Amino acid sequence: MNRRLIIVGDNTDKLATSSPYITFMGKVSEAKLLSLMQEARALLFPQHEDFGMTALEMNACGRPVIAFAKGGALETVIDGVTGVLFDDQSEDSLAAAILRFESMNLSSAEIRRHAENFSKHAFIAEIHRIVQQAHARDGAERGHFGAPYLAVS
Repeated sequence: MNRRLIIVGDNTDKLATSSPYITFMGKVSEAKLLSLMQEARALLFPQHEDFGMTALEMNACGRPVIAFAKGGALETVIDGVTGVLFDDQSEDSLAAAILRFESMNLSSAEIRRHAENFSKHAFIAEIHRIVQQAHARDGAERGHFGAPYLAVS
């Protein structure tokens, strides 16, 4: 598609291409990876992952994700808001998703806010809410009311 592509990760040094558009970076430092993520137009996420932490890390940088619509991507990528989902692991499907993405104007601030829903703070708050709800339900059944005790570190 004549788009610049940077591939980061282990074993990329074993890959080769004659394309002037593709750069294989291999393993990079955390600081370099963060810089690449912040500067990238989007993350291409064509694999099927159970959760997909990398996609959320990209969103935390305010950058969108173009992802295969299976597994964890369905939980973390909001099509048309935080990125674009595509249905088939094929060149045509990925190319169509890239073209669709290029026609959109996604909000970096909205993408970042979405990623915060998966933060440690949000996780603790949700666990706290669930415990309080369960305790209130249990207390109501037994006739005991009041705030639950909760320790979170």
